[in-house]
Amino acid sequence: MLSSRWHLLTPPVRPSKPSFFPRGGSSNTNTNTNTTSTLSTPCIGIDLGTTYSCCGVWRNDRVEICPNDQGSRITPSYVSFSHDGTRLTGDAAKNAAPSNPTNTVFDVKRLIGRKYKDPSVQSDKKLFPYEIVEDKDGKPSVKVMVGTEQKMMSPEEVSGMVRTRTPQGC
Repeated sequence: MLSSRWHLLTPPVRPSKPSFFPRGGSSNTNTNTNTTSTLSTPCIGIDLGTTYSCCGVWRNDRVEICPNDQGSRITPSYVSFSHDGTRLTGDAAKNAAPSNPTNTVFDVKRLIGRKYKDPSVQSDKKLFPYEIVEDKDGKPSVKVMVGTEQKMMSPEEVSGMVRTRTPQGC
C-alpha cells in the first residue's frame, strides 16, 4: 500500500502574504492576488517508504507514477548482499530474502532517528533476521556480510541504496 504523502506531489501554492520576512520586518504591501502558480517544469516526488518506495512526477496538471526498470510502479524497500559481494535492491532483493535472510535488509527506516537503546529498537531487533548493532554514537546500525567482509551500515545508507533503484525520472 502506498503512503499518504501524495499531497507533496501537488503543485505549490503561492501564499497571498509571505510566510516570513528575511529582514525581520513585516509587509502589508503585497500586491500579488494570484493564489496558485503554474509550473513550467515537472515537479518530482519521491516516497522512500518503509516497505515500498516509488517516484512520481507532476506534469500536465496530474501525477504520473514512474515505473521502475521492471515495469512496476512500486519498488520494495529491500537491499540484499550476496555471498559473492553483489548488491541486490528492490524486487531482486526481496526474492533473495528466503535464501539469504541474514544479509537481506528491510524495514530499516524504522531505525532512523532512534538510539540503539530505544525500547522500540530493542523490540524490533528481535524480529529482524539481520543483525542490528550499536555504532560509536549510540545509534543503531545494520551488520551484514558483503562477500567475505563484514560491514556496518547506517539505516540512512541502506535507504540511499533503495533510492538508487527508484526511477531517475519518467
